[in-house]
Amino acid sequence: MGRRFCYPFADLSCFQRRSATALSSLTLQNFSAQDDQLFTEELTAALSLLPEIKALHIERFSLNIDPLLQALTYTKDHRDLLPNLTTLTLQPDQFCNDNAIYPKELAAMILSRWWPDMDESVDIDSQLAFDRSGLQRLQKVTLRGYRNAPVEIASVCGLTGLDVEFCNYEGSAYA
Repeated sequence: MGRRFCYPFADLSCFQRRSATALSSLTLQNFSAQDDQLFTEELTAALSLLPEIKALHIERFSLNIDPLLQALTYTKDHRDLLPNLTTLTLQPDQFCNDNAIYPKELAAMILSRWWPDMDESVDIDSQLAFDRSGLQRLQKVTLRGYRNAPVEIASVCGLTGLDVEFCNYEGSAYA
């Protein structure tokens, strides 16, 4: 069986198995794929070995990021990928900037990993119900290079305890 050189995730997986390191932050840069689904499957397999990651930065990519966002979406049946994720940065390739498509799965992923602050008057047993089985609450999302973000981004901008930063490539920032 030949080794695939197009995706380095096998190397990342081997590294993690050998070293058993606890990475808290991971930055992936300059990715493109002919097969977005295969890319996501291999990336998801590698990320499943790194549950300690708190910050994931995916920069200068030219692929459909929606399958990865679906894999990161918390559901009752699917809740084990990056349970400690608190910070997410997405930045498509600036050379594809005019064609950067806002990820339609982003709002659903954000909402699945966010919940309201607990009222201090709530007893401890009620607070445990919001624990989401060890899932950490998403705290910061940074989007760079999406010129025409749809209305969906507005639906998550006002969530308490969630910092959403939106920047285009000209340096304009929105929070």
